Amino acid sequence: MGQLGAKRFVDRTDGDDSSCIEDDLDDWICSLLAALDERGFANKRVQCNDDASIQVPTYDLVIEDSNRSERPLAAHERCRTSGGGSVAHTIKMALIDEVRELHSSQSERSCIHVVLATNGFTYQPGDHVAVLPENSEQDVQGAAKVLGMDLDTVFTLRQQEGNPHKLAAPFPGPVSLKTALTTFADLTSPPRKSALPALAAFASDKEEARRLLFLCSHEGKAEYRKCVLENRMSLLDLFQEFPSVKPTLGAFFAGICPRLQSRYYSISSSPTAHPDEIHITAAVVDEIKPSGKRHKGVCTNWMKAQLPGTFALIHVRTSHFRLPADPEVPIIMVGPGAGLAPFRGFLQERAALQQQGRKLGPALLFFGCRSRRKDFIYEDELRQHLEDGVLTELYTAFSRDQEKKDYVQHHLLANKERVWATLSGNRKGVFYVCGEAARMARDVHAALVDIVQQCQKCSGPVAEMIVKSLSDQGRYQKDIW
Repeated sequence: MGQLGAKRFVDRTDGDDSSCIEDDLDDWICSLLAALDERGFANKRVQCNDDASIQVPTYDLVIEDSNRSERPLAAHERCRTSGGGSVAHTIKMALIDEVRELHSSQSERSCIHVVLATNGFTYQPGDHVAVLPENSEQDVQGAAKVLGMDLDTVFTLRQQEGNPHKLAAPFPGPVSLKTALTTFADLTSPPRKSALPALAAFASDKEEARRLLFLCSHEGKAEYRKCVLENRMSLLDLFQEFPSVKPTLGAFFAGICPRLQSRYYSISSSPTAHPDEIHITAAVVDEIKPSGKRHKGVCTNWMKAQLPGTFALIHVRTSHFRLPADPEVPIIMVGPGAGLAPFRGFLQERAALQQQGRKLGPALLFFGCRSRRKDFIYEDELRQHLEDGVLTELYTAFSRDQEKKDYVQHHLLANKERVWATLSGNRKGVFYVCGEAARMARDVHAALVDIVQQCQKCSGPVAEMIVKSLSDQGRYQKDIW
């Protein structure tokens, strides 16, 4: 449109979902409305009436007779009503064969190895598996207390006729409150801004209602960031902060509590090495929030608590994270902690190809953790791959085994000539990074740019262009979160 002479009067804005994407949208809308006002459209806009009552999205609620039991849900029904959407038809039950701790008894943290027995799933090394978890009993009881209802209450939700809100289809009923809160309610994520007006409508304390409305206003976005985002306040935390808020069950599931979503994990196995199995390597989230309250990840803690013989709802998502089609192409893998997961699958696949008589190119792995004796996961496997020639070189960084912090990016820079020779040689190697995006992946990217700059003796911008060209060619791949 610009080439045809159109003039842009509002700049495009990108939203950051790791922070508050609703604020990014709000800022853009404000700039849009200001631009429309400048062009004479002010009188076209509907002005909001501050005194207008809040319209709360809600479902009609039918409390079933005490003699009626809840309706069992099929796997695809639970996935579809929990945000699974188009993947609902691929959801399947997987038997949990094994759950074991990967860290030593000296570690203050936890990382688990989970083996899922599957039937009919196909995947490639580097793909992701989604697991649909359940909320903890403690969180479920806390939510029932807020709602003021017994967990054995059996009910059905129905769409209201003529409701102006476009609501997702309610989950099938009859269902008990315990089942609904356990399987459908996202109780531990930060509350959406769009839910705050509905919460305010159910606040019996006027000051609490006023504060909730301020938090979701344009003027209150700094307070929202400080109070909710920086403190990583969950929906249950919010109810504790505003105790007078007592929503109805229909409103709670319609416009206040989002649906519990699947959690995605990089598959840490190869289907060639482990037919009919999917392995997961996951760091268990159990930490103290800035507010001083404890936060436990829903899915990792649910998986850790499962006993062999129980079932999980899963589906597989195809990834771009792929080994080269030619196994002789050199690869560099950077994966600290649980970021080792897809590379474990890569190495298993390379081992299987080696057993088939295929020739393998060099494989360099940069792995980091806090301490060799506490959290060096899969050490025996990696040593065996080194001995067998499946893994050519292993560089380890143990950040807390000495006074000075030691990270994977430091080892990349210390071996810059080897890294660049692997990427720029005749076979054109591939660089992979997997793990946490905010710091690790950013620092690894900066190290890669520095390596190019030093080895090519070029400027920073030119080095950035070379790294970008690696990405464009599929030779710099990221699996980060």
